[in-house]
Amino acid sequence: MMKWMEIIKLRVAENIQESLLRRLTEHLADINQAGGLTEIKLFHNAVVNSDLSIHLYWETAQIERQGSTPGLCLIHVFKAYGLISHSLWIEAAGCGNLELALSDNELIPAVKEQR
Repeated sequence: MMKWMEIIKLRVAENIQESLLRRLTEHLADINQAGGLTEIKLFHNAVVNSDLSIHLYWETAQIERQGSTPGLCLIHVFKAYGLISHSLWIEAAGCGNLELALSDNELIPAVKEQR
């Protein structure tokens, strides 16, 4: 199984943030049942309170290179609220443990080439 993370960043006007959060909570509850989805986290920027970041953690047989269906649905619904950035991240070797990922047995290919 492959572990990967989908990040959806949303910048909105501060005056619509409360209604957006209510709608977002409803949508996140709906997608929480998606197969392979292990965790959902919601963050707001430490400086710009109206910047939100949704992190969807997946464990699936393969990564969906364009993004997950629930993630793409969130983008479609919330693009009307502001600017959106969408990215996918694949977990490096090991279980997210940097020490293990950098050990001689489990080096990330790019790091191994530099040695």
